[in-house]
Amino acid sequence: MSKIIILLTSLFIVCCTSISTNNRSISSEDTLVDVLGDLEGNIDRFNDFVNKSDVLIRDSKGEIDLSQKGQFVFLGDVMDRGQGSIRIMQELLRLKEKYPDRVTLILGNRDINKLRIMSLMDGALVSSVPDIVIPWHKEVIEDTFNLKIPDHISNDDYKDFVKDLDTPLIRFKAFLSGMNAPKAFEFRRDELKILFPDKVIDDHFVFASFLEDYKEDGILQKYLKQGQLGKVIDGNLFVHGAVTSENFGYVPNLTVRESDPVEWINKLNDFAKKEIDDWFSDSRLGQDLIAYHAPKAGSIQNLNSVVYARYSDESGNPVAPGRSLIKKLQTHGIYRVIVGHTPTGDYPIIVRKPKFEIVLTDSSFSSLDKASKISIKGKDLISESDSIHGDKLIAQSNIDDSLNPLGMKTTDGYRVIGKFSNTEDLLLLKVEGQGRKFNTKYLKESALNIADKGLIEVFEQRVDASCRNIVESFLTNKSNY
Repeated sequence: MSKIIILLTSLFIVCCTSISTNNRSISSEDTLVDVLGDLEGNIDRFNDFVNKSDVLIRDSKGEIDLSQKGQFVFLGDVMDRGQGSIRIMQELLRLKEKYPDRVTLILGNRDINKLRIMSLMDGALVSSVPDIVIPWHKEVIEDTFNLKIPDHISNDDYKDFVKDLDTPLIRFKAFLSGMNAPKAFEFRRDELKILFPDKVIDDHFVFASFLEDYKEDGILQKYLKQGQLGKVIDGNLFVHGAVTSENFGYVPNLTVRESDPVEWINKLNDFAKKEIDDWFSDSRLGQDLIAYHAPKAGSIQNLNSVVYARYSDESGNPVAPGRSLIKKLQTHGIYRVIVGHTPTGDYPIIVRKPKFEIVLTDSSFSSLDKASKISIKGKDLISESDSIHGDKLIAQSNIDDSLNPLGMKTTDGYRVIGKFSNTEDLLLLKVEGQGRKFNTKYLKESALNIADKGLIEVFEQRVDASCRNIVESFLTNKSNY
């Protein structure tokens, strides 16, 4: 069955060779890198990943350590939506401090926006409730005081109404909710009960715990100061959100764009480090990083930022960047971009182009509550996930191997995302929706059925008419092969 797909893709490769790339071959010197991101406080998923990882290991004391030659990249968003934010940060910091050159902590939007929250908190009770946070502030006030405030009250009337009820604690809860972390306060309470079983964990204890994070020896300050915006390892570029034609080479406060991706990432990291250091010296500073990381007003992304850009279309389906950007990256030896941030459903997703890949790893909304093991070594990648069908879903690729339907779309809009371990069946994905509401649809298909449908991305490449005719003829005369 698979011969049909192999022949289809091989016809494309034989006829269509217009895109060039760096031909550096895989060598034994390439580093084994395990990748994880978007835990958002889910400590069970973190522990599941450690148990599966070839790079992270537990020592005789049960503490997490790093294998002798491997590297580990965490892709950001360590906190907010689970009961393990503190403990995960502690583990990652311990690793980073022990292996500063082999552990990378990428900063996600949920990490950086904690600076924005505390910048807003600095004005709490000195200024009135910011208009932008009133919807969430209203919810907290109603819940705290068992009130029902009229839905259509004006902002000015609301501010006047709550001026004697407002407190820094209420402001903080409202700011968390406004940053898409409405349950973070209660998750922190649950974790503190685990960490301090003999303490009374009331609202003020939880609030004080958050404030402690920002102090000089606080876990958040240490974590942010160890973080960075990107990393390049053996031709693989890691960021939280996406590399786009809009943000490639751009560094805030620099007038000239950087053309070399490694130098660009280095300058982005220098920018982030300075902004974070400045912010912790004076929270009125560091505002350029806060602005850089955030989505554009009225949007769920910011294409000018590697933190908040996305590789998805308006319906939520994964997409690759344009050919021009891919060629720029390939010219400098970058053949794969690995990101988190954009939820992919239950499994990681690979989007393949000729000698180039995008890997989306954010399965934080997975219905399985399991971690996918993602390992990269140079041009090779393998992802193993527990599947909803009970067996393993495998996604294995090599940049130079084009005889592979992985990452391609069928004519009815589904993308091939992996192969089941014990069958010849493949799993396909299609997303439907808009805004922040998406419906993930999966389809289990045989290779033969996929070939019957056709792989539409064959036609999206730069091909000449004769190559197109050959592939179209193949699709209409499959019985000949």
